Amino acid sequence: MHRIRLAKPWKRLESASSDFLCFCRSFNMPTGLEPSQKVFLEIRTQASVELSQISLNAELLHTAGIEAPSDQWLRLPVVLSHVNRLQVCLSNCGYESEPSFEAFAEVRLA
Repeated sequence: MHRIRLAKPWKRLESASSDFLCFCRSFNMPTGLEPSQKVFLEIRTQASVELSQISLNAELLHTAGIEAPSDQWLRLPVVLSHVNRLQVCLSNCGYESEPSFEAFAEVRLA
């Protein structure tokens, strides 16, 4: 299985709630990916951090309430576009003056 790390640049989004932090990142469709191939998101978070919500191209993939281990695999039910936008919201991040996504989690396409 081939994995592609979605590293920087993650952009922090303003949220209406101080209970969680939201980040987004755009990425292109991987070269050579066929429409019939299954694509997964592999998400690793710090032990105390919880996944609150994950969206891809404005389609909700995951919401809070599901027990999320520090390593999570989500099968993408949508076909990737040429340009995609992933949004990840995290809770229990603690306080940092300038939090960066990389301090809390790591995401890969598999």
